[in-house]
Amino acid sequence: MRAGSMLSTLALALACAAPAAADTIAITRGSLIFNGAFFDPLTIGGDRGFTFDATVGDGVVDFVPGCGGFCDPGTTFSLGAFWIGNDLTGTATVDGRTFERVGDLSSDTSAQARFSGSMFVPLPGGRSATTRSTFSFEGTLFVFHPEGVPEQFDLFGGGTAIGTFGRVEGQNEWSLDRLVFRFDGADPVPEPATLLLVATVVGGTLARRYAKAVSRRRYAASGGKQ
Repeated sequence: MRAGSMLSTLALALACAAPAAADTIAITRGSLIFNGAFFDPLTIGGDRGFTFDATVGDGVVDFVPGCGGFCDPGTTFSLGAFWIGNDLTGTATVDGRTFERVGDLSSDTSAQARFSGSMFVPLPGGRSATTRSTFSFEGTLFVFHPEGVPEQFDLFGGGTAIGTFGRVEGQNEWSLDRLVFRFDGADPVPEPATLLLVATVVGGTLARRYAKAVSRRRYAASGGKQ
């Protein structure tokens, strides 16, 4: 069997097996704040001593184009946001272990985070307004061990999103000035489709890293000869 076929088979096997082998961690505290132009660090914690303090990059954020400029009163917009890989870098702890440089291109650990929900834009009136809605959160912390079985921690939680709007001068519209995702210990059930997506992404990452690890071992065994 050729190497490409072997890696494809390995990726498929890992993708199918990942959800069953993954550990689940409930996120019970923390926050993520959008200040109208940029994000403060994501800071979350949960059971089993889990913590994750991370800087978020560009990612895919629905509400920046959806309500980052002008928001029409009485409408709704998506709270969807997604970060993965080196768009989500920081330090995580779980079960007394610390993983630094999560998401770094040279690291054996990576993570992803997904927020979902929707928010109502206030009706006209006044110069500022605040609305609240619920959001759900799903994420993954993935730890790759070149010489052993990889680990996957599935993260689930939810809470309250608080949006602060300012009236656009001279317009009958609002601008989203601040959005706070505040975790409150909610524990939603993950959707099967989400687990399959996570497993597929992780499986592909595993296959690539496994190939690199095998290549390094063969190179060392040959005394540095190609």
